[in-house]
Amino acid sequence: MCSSDLLMQKIAIPAYAPVVGSAIAMGVQTLIEIAIALAALIAFHNIGPTWLYLVPILALLLLFNIGVGTTLAILNVRTRDVLQITGVALQFLFFLSPVLYPTDLAPAEWHGIPVRTILALNPMTAFIDAARSATYGLSAPSPETVIGMVAWTAVALGLAWLAFAWRGR
Repeated sequence: MCSSDLLMQKIAIPAYAPVVGSAIAMGVQTLIEIAIALAALIAFHNIGPTWLYLVPILALLLLFNIGVGTTLAILNVRTRDVLQITGVALQFLFFLSPVLYPTDLAPAEWHGIPVRTILALNPMTAFIDAARSATYGLSAPSPETVIGMVAWTAVALGLAWLAFAWRGR
């Protein structure tokens, strides 16, 4: 968003346009990656109709990302430190995301630290678990996972709406 500062000052475009444009670009990249994964899984005969669940999963993920991106972009205009804090927070969340391991393999508690509770508080856990069950597990995402995805998406979009309302002051 910082790279769009000069453009937004010279041309009257909506504040959300760069965020939505970035989200669409990432969506195209994700579709290419899914096509490659799909080809590999077809070669290994691990494909089924549950792959169709990826459409609503990715749609919710796109809306979630637009909500978070819009909120952070608006906050970044008011407070420039948001950009640096976001980088650190995203790296922290990356290592707390169950990308390389299923959530079930994480211990419930480790040295008094509630590992699974921390994983459940990570917004990406629901999206990753849903995509993993639809593609590798060839099963529908659990109702708890779907509720988690919808809830995190609603929170992100709600925060974006509040940020827009706050920006108008």
